[in-house]
Amino acid sequence: MKNSKIQLTTMLLILLSLFISVHAEPLIPKNTPSIQELIEKAAPGDTILIEPGTYYEDNILINKPLYLKGAGYDNTIIIATTSTEVVIKITSNNVRIEGLTIMNGQAGIMIKNARNVMIRRNKIIRNKEGIYLWNSHNNKIIGNILFQNNYSSICLWYSNFNLIFNNILNGTDTTNSTGISYGIDIWSGNNNQIIANTMINNRRDIYVSIAKNNTFYRNNIMTPTFRVFIDRSECLWNCTEEGNYWHGYSSIDNDNDGIADNPLYLDNLVVDNYPLMHPYKVGDANHDGEINEYDLHTVAERFGSFRTQERYKDSADIWPDGIIDIRDISIIARSSSQN
Repeated sequence: MKNSKIQLTTMLLILLSLFISVHAEPLIPKNTPSIQELIEKAAPGDTILIEPGTYYEDNILINKPLYLKGAGYDNTIIIATTSTEVVIKITSNNVRIEGLTIMNGQAGIMIKNARNVMIRRNKIIRNKEGIYLWNSHNNKIIGNILFQNNYSSICLWYSNFNLIFNNILNGTDTTNSTGISYGIDIWSGNNNQIIANTMINNRRDIYVSIAKNNTFYRNNIMTPTFRVFIDRSECLWNCTEEGNYWHGYSSIDNDNDGIADNPLYLDNLVVDNYPLMHPYKVGDANHDGEINEYDLHTVAERFGSFRTQERYKDSADIWPDGIIDIRDISIIARSSSQN
């Protein structure tokens, strides 16, 4: 026990070092008439920091590697001037967008024919499509809030090997209690990972058509009627030990491990072998519905292990990359402080 505590303390000290980092000098827009002009002036690889404010703009094209960063989605807001245009369109690899509210467009963000794009910590609201990927692979959509997007919150068409992680997909319409949009919409997209998202009051929480090998786990399906539609597709509804939380599903948990003892069967195409007993919180490694020191111990016991090793445990791999490392520790620490 003493050695375990020493190991955990050491890892937490390493965690503190993560907060000390070096960043490229950002470009600060001063008296710039448009975000598009700022992008055109930037060199590939630049960081563009968008000042707080409301910007009325659409058809913003990012066709080079850039980091576009707002001052937090409550402070930097982009509103489309017409609902028939995409607000931000990405056609380049290696783009990152963070800290913006994007609203009222045909699509909030479109990623077309691009790879290694990260869309992180944005609010995408009241567009026809929220985040729309077309023929785009190996991208990450992380920690965004998508609300009242008419057609779908996140749409993956002909797009493979993407990670959709820890987003809130809320289709609530104040005039229609059944919701107005699809949460996750996959068409001919394969090998995508849909992990730790919360889906609330969508017309279809999950829609998958003509696709294969898409994996769903740790998601919170908060609509009691389980609005899931699978058409000519094969999906996996759990990893080796964790499934999803299905609001309204009743089961027993005799060993109190946070995993239901009985699988959930919606039909032959939707079988979750390990439904969660509690809504999943990112960082809850022991599935007790809380994030605390016990989750840190769960990760510490398996620290440094890979998916191919016996010591590895899926639930301790908070950032689902197949290795239990300092990134998993840091997510638990951050989630614990927020709670």
